[in-house]
Amino acid sequence: MKKILCPIFSHSRKSPDSVAIFSKIEKTTYYDLNLLINKISMKLKSLGIGAGDRVLIRSKNSFELIVTIFSLLRLNATACPLNYRFPKSKISNIAENINAASFIFSEDEKINIQNIISYSLTDIFSDKSQYIKDIIPELDLEQDATIILTSGSSGMEKAVLHTIGNHYYSALGSNENIKLIKGDIWLLSLPLFHIGGLAILFRVFLAGVSVFLSEDGKSYKSDILNFDITHVSLVESQLSDLMETVKKNGKKFPKSLKAILIGGGPTSVSLLTEAINFGVPLYSTYGMTEMSSQITTSPEPLKIDDPGHSGKLLPYRTLKIDKRGEIFAGGKTLFKGYIKKGKVIGRKEDHRFPTGDMGMIDKRGLLYIKGRSDNMFISGGENIYPEEIEIELLKIKKIIDATVIPVRDSRFGLRPVCFLKVKNNFSYTKKELTSIMKKSLPSFKIPVRLFIYRDEGTPGLKKERKHFIKMLKKQSYLKEIL
Repeated sequence: MKKILCPIFSHSRKSPDSVAIFSKIEKTTYYDLNLLINKISMKLKSLGIGAGDRVLIRSKNSFELIVTIFSLLRLNATACPLNYRFPKSKISNIAENINAASFIFSEDEKINIQNIISYSLTDIFSDKSQYIKDIIPELDLEQDATIILTSGSSGMEKAVLHTIGNHYYSALGSNENIKLIKGDIWLLSLPLFHIGGLAILFRVFLAGVSVFLSEDGKSYKSDILNFDITHVSLVESQLSDLMETVKKNGKKFPKSLKAILIGGGPTSVSLLTEAINFGVPLYSTYGMTEMSSQITTSPEPLKIDDPGHSGKLLPYRTLKIDKRGEIFAGGKTLFKGYIKKGKVIGRKEDHRFPTGDMGMIDKRGLLYIKGRSDNMFISGGENIYPEEIEIELLKIKKIIDATVIPVRDSRFGLRPVCFLKVKNNFSYTKKELTSIMKKSLPSFKIPVRLFIYRDEGTPGLKKERKHFIKMLKKQSYLKEIL
């Protein structure tokens, strides 16, 4: 059993006046953050929350959410941040599955979940009791820390259980690759119910630097351009929107910016090339919830002649590729297991977790992702990986995002159909796109139909393929390319 001092506590002693969290309206030092976490942890304890309890939290990114998560860790309780768009019925199912003890919500209106006690963040933080100053918090690396929900093939989210050690070594390896020094500010641009968002906090607090808290999920562009942000994690759609904003307003990226971490799936080569030419310090990354965020990351900013890789293996992780080309991952960041009906199940004990992703590693140690093994479908006897088609489409200028799904076909069994997110001045015809794709793809991989879709989903997060299957049935947000 290995224990560490809570990094927030350590930095509150080493550099008490250093800013831990700040926004447009306020700053919180490590000293004050540590005192507040002490106070809120004692408040939660007085409500009956303790070691081993699994606690659901529904809130948008907020100062209170950050404090609550780290207060629960000090109690040896497990935080489960939820998508704030989840309805009550879905929360009830999740609560039953993970055997939740409590539910904390950000709205003033009380939400009752059957068989568990609910608390309001407003009530918790309005407590006027005095701060407690003499707590020296130790964290057991083996203790359960968080449960993050990730999509499952059955349609029901899988509840991924992480330990303190998982998050600690994930952050440690990330920080060894991209150094964080005094004065650095990492923008919290992803939701905390997503592993990419949660991982930002652990990296920042381990290094003793600052996290910038946006007012909402849409202000990241103005935050990057108007504040001294040094580091930011983005998915492709966010990078695309950021580039459009910069060009439209005739602005330049701030000199303070040291790294933009780009992940979340295949990224448009034309977009990456445009950003690199613009002088943006892009770092590609590949990861997954079960590996506590990053697995590989580029050791330096992407170069114009080779932007399509996902970087090298980070410390404290393992990576192997079997004969079929499937990627297996492991190491100290590998999750503890899935929660199903209250019990922990489903993790490979030999540290060879099947990611379901197909890929290859070149002589330089750089990882290239081919696609998902469970996305592969057979068309007329030929294997098709949707990502292979998407990667080729993303090389075309003015295409921001591409998603391919299989549809039933009486002759070939299944055929590919593609959904594109494009720039406003996109003018390609189906014939022109087909001609371009035929230069690099065999005819059986050319999509039989192509649609432009209007993005109506969660800002900053890539849609799941099942979303497009539903969209194809409704076609209300679609325009077919003819």
